[in-house]
Parts: sequence; structure tokens; C-alpha cells
Amino acid sequence: MIWAREFADVGVLLASPALLFAGVFSIVMARNVREIRVDGDRIQFLPVGASLPLDEIIAIKKPAQSGALTHIELSTKAARSRYVPGALLQWNRGCRLTITGSNGAAVLAALSQRFPVA
Repeated sequence: MIWAREFADVGVLLASPALLFAGVFSIVMARNVREIRVDGDRIQFLPVGASLPLDEIIAIKKPAQSGALTHIELSTKAARSRYVPGALLQWNRGCRLTITGSNGAAVLAALSQRFPVA
């Protein structure tokens, strides 16, 4: 029974650095997109460099919420999955664009000029 207590302590010691690394990784990855740019043919996430072509988007759905605008939901043509940490989550034909930390009203205005808003 004494060896079981020692084994449990070793497990905690081994798990602690892994959990610490996972926590720091999550914090860093959630904050790596600082700017969202909408130009003539794509939505670009800087400084990451990932982009979403505008020809894939069908419509925009602005969530009904009070207060600050934090995300925009998009309907896309292609069924695919994509993840840009802190900015974009695309699954199947739905896409969620997180605009916290950027000028959300400007992003929504630029997209509203090109696509119908539901």
C-alpha cells in the first residue's frame, strides 16, 4: 500500500507540467489574431495570415444579443472544417467569425455590403 501512495504522487508530478503547458498553450492560441481585414476577395486574419475567400460565403447571420458585438455567423457553400484560433471556427456549412478585439462594426458593415444579413 505504501507504493500506491508514492505512485500517486509521481502521477501528479508528471501531470502538472503537461497541464501547465496545455493552459499556457490555450491562452496564447486564443489571442493570436489581432486584426481582421475584409478586402475585395477575402477575409484575412492578421498576423496569422489565414484567410476565408468571400466567394465561399452565402449569407450572414448576426446573433441577436444586447451589448457589444462579439461574433458573426456565416453560411458557406462548401462543407469543410477549419479553425483559426481566436477568430474562425468553420464546421460543415456553418462558420462562426469571432470579432472580439477587432472593430466588429466595421467588419460587419463590410460584409453586409456584399451579402444578405439574416
